[in-house]
Amino acid sequence: MTGKSGVVIATEKEAQKAEVARRYWEQCGGGVEREIDLRVGDLLETLKVVLPLVDLLLLDIWSALPLPTLKTVLPRLRHGAVVLTDNTISGAEGYKDLLAYVRGPKGDFQNVTLPFANVFEMCVYMPRDRSG
Repeated sequence: MTGKSGVVIATEKEAQKAEVARRYWEQCGGGVEREIDLRVGDLLETLKVVLPLVDLLLLDIWSALPLPTLKTVLPRLRHGAVVLTDNTISGAEGYKDLLAYVRGPKGDFQNVTLPFANVFEMCVYMPRDRSG
């Protein structure tokens, strides 16, 4: 922990859903919405724009995008960053490539499967090259 404030970067493909999210954040009060950088559009493009070092990546995607998303963010993952993946049982087909990648014997991730409903995968990024 650096003691510095951070920012949450969220992505949403659909503008209407993004507006709903913004309204919820405004209802929280305390300026919560100022701490969230909501990027609307194709996440593989929006995550390429000025991405700070990442401490935590939450993947809760119902499509074939989890592995491409991780690979887009990977150059910005801080050593020791946590990658959380939701619904790895109910979304097993969509997460197949991602899980093979992070669980692979030559990978840079330490993994544990957490026994929540539909299962939750937690990976810690431990690159052999410590510059990552």
